[in-house]
Amino acid sequence: MLKPIMRAAIIACSITLVLLAGCSKKAPVDPLMGWQFLGLDALDHNTAISADYHSYIAKLQPDEKNNAGIEGFYKNGSGQLAVRIEISKNGTWWIHDLIYDKNNVRIKTIIYINGHYRS
Repeated sequence: MLKPIMRAAIIACSITLVLLAGCSKKAPVDPLMGWQFLGLDALDHNTAISADYHSYIAKLQPDEKNNAGIEGFYKNGSGQLAVRIEISKNGTWWIHDLIYDKNNVRIKTIIYINGHYRS
């Protein structure tokens, strides 16, 4: 039989483990995982996509627009294209993935936090 102090210690440790496990954050799943990286200038000749992502960046808030950079262009197996924009803002790295269909029309925008930094 466990002494009351041992029992209390075991319960406290168990509660701590449950709380820590429940509060842990999973890393975001990369929406472009499995897509082929095309490089930094691969879509510059694509006037429709180039105009769209430049317009997208121009409409961002000033503190986002000034810290936005193209991380790269991507293509998946079904012919869709994507532009990944990385923005540093207040100690946080934000990713904006712009997804385009085969007709170069943006069909989805995915925004998520990719990490943190010290400013």
